[in-house]
Amino acid sequence: MLKTRNYDADGFILRAACVCVDPEERQVLLVSSRRDSRLWIVPGGGVEEGEGTQDAALREVREEAGVNGYITRTLGVFENPERRHRTSVYQLVVKDLLQDWDEARDFGRRRQCESSGTQFGGLESDRGVKQRRGKNLAMGDS
Repeated sequence: MLKTRNYDADGFILRAACVCVDPEERQVLLVSSRRDSRLWIVPGGGVEEGEGTQDAALREVREEAGVNGYITRTLGVFENPERRHRTSVYQLVVKDLLQDWDEARDFGRRRQCESSGTQFGGLESDRGVKQRRGKNLAMGDS
């Protein structure tokens, strides 16, 4: 399915993402990248026509990570001038992990959790997106 990109008044592509945490904020959930499954990223993507950034963030988390939850706060709006992206990032508390979700089925996406106290020394910058190599773990998911 071809998705239409939505732009803001400055010509940036509108995107939304969530940093997914457990209720105690001890773990952060990451998903494997579609471009390189060895890399781990925060779930997020484009804002669709008529959609607000919070709704887009919730939809992307469900599609990419199989997560249902609720947004607790805005973390910021981040720009990537080279790619002309402007991404609204929220904190989401995980309520529910789906066993079967769209992008696991369609693209083999995986999810893992990291301790929120982890020193992310393994982070790499690829096209302005922070990514981490890691092992497959699970947040309350067996």
